[in-house]
Amino acid sequence: MKKPFVRMRRKLAFTAGCALNVVAATQAHAQEVPLPELPPLQPTLYVGDAEGQIELDVRRRHRPAFDPVGIPIGSWRLYPSIAAGFGYESNLFGDGDDPTSAPFAEVRPAAAIEATPSWGQVRLDASGRFTRFIGHSQADENAFAVNGYARYELDSDTQVEGGADFAQMIERRDSSGFPDGRVEPVRYLQTQVYGRATHQAGDLRLSGAVDYTNFNFHDTKALTADDEVSSIIDQDIRDQHVLRGDLRADYDVSRGIAVFARGIVQSVDYRIAEIAPGEPNLGGNTYTALAGVALNGAGMLRGSIGVGYVRREFGNASAPDISGLAVNADIAYFATPILTLSARASRTVEAAVLQDAAGYVSNAVSVAADYEVKRWLIVHADAGFLYNDFRVNPRTDKIFNASLGATYNVDRRIAFDGSLAYVNRSISNDPSAASYDDVTVRVGARFSF
Repeated sequence: MKKPFVRMRRKLAFTAGCALNVVAATQAHAQEVPLPELPPLQPTLYVGDAEGQIELDVRRRHRPAFDPVGIPIGSWRLYPSIAAGFGYESNLFGDGDDPTSAPFAEVRPAAAIEATPSWGQVRLDASGRFTRFIGHSQADENAFAVNGYARYELDSDTQVEGGADFAQMIERRDSSGFPDGRVEPVRYLQTQVYGRATHQAGDLRLSGAVDYTNFNFHDTKALTADDEVSSIIDQDIRDQHVLRGDLRADYDVSRGIAVFARGIVQSVDYRIAEIAPGEPNLGGNTYTALAGVALNGAGMLRGSIGVGYVRREFGNASAPDISGLAVNADIAYFATPILTLSARASRTVEAAVLQDAAGYVSNAVSVAADYEVKRWLIVHADAGFLYNDFRVNPRTDKIFNASLGATYNVDRRIAFDGSLAYVNRSISNDPSAASYDDVTVRVGARFSF
């Protein structure tokens, strides 16, 4: 029987850096929205033997003294929780000239039910986030998600898994796709189904995945300075569905080091063919090829670095194809047992239906640190920068964000948390799109069973 670490080491060759991020595109009328990342095939990394496993990632580490016990229901176990919090946001509507600030209160219920039969795992999750801004009801947010996941292990070297997700999401205001001006939150329904299979044959690991995602946008409202409704903004032209296929092969060249090759094909189709008479709603196909190195051995460095080529084909003479360098890097460094450092970088090509714009190249980098001050106190800090460079159109978007947060676990049932987040959005060569800053402070508590 293989020791857990050996199996984890091989699985990580697929997991590390497996998600090629799709970043929100810029919108004048319609464009793509971020695709959700699939859950990792193996979300934890271990060292040690079966009797003494230590999870390396500080943020994901199980802490028996504070992990919820759950409620047994036959062979299942139910994990319900409820969180509440309050805070303050400095710029509710992303206004660069006359920002509106307000305190808020929120409630976040959640429940998960899980079974771990001998052949794998089955899990169902449901969660919600309901935020109310005092004195500015037009900024209120209601979001929820329902997820299902199953994994079946055919044997020690082969497994298949799949899942389905349904959610009402709130689009970030710093997204390049957010409508211009003072508007209500943009809500959209997101439905996704996916399946994956992996097989280990000696030093070679093969994996494949396919997923389908549908986005259905709700119309939103433009607001006056007094939060009165001035008009309805049609969002139906943003409705779209995305089909994506992903193949990857990893080969262990030595203990802890694997080389990989990966190919991704993605097709985007909009429900409405035109955003205006004679102005097509640009869908198209994206082809990405990556090759690189995955670090997945006994050392303190985990992750992968992949570079390659990406090409976006719009299928319309008015929108020239865009191609160039593709990058996908995701590295974690377990500096000490109580400190995890991580970094990510990506370079992709995205579509954007903007006047005189075919698309843009999206460049993103981020760093993060998780520190276990005590077993009951975890501190997290991160910072990221996104640069969207439009082609044909001279517009550029620069988005910087940073946050600092902490979680204090009292016991298995009660935990307190707090966070401070900052966003700076800078738009060049587009006077209708606002550049602004926003600061959000939040404190809260969660009760778990």
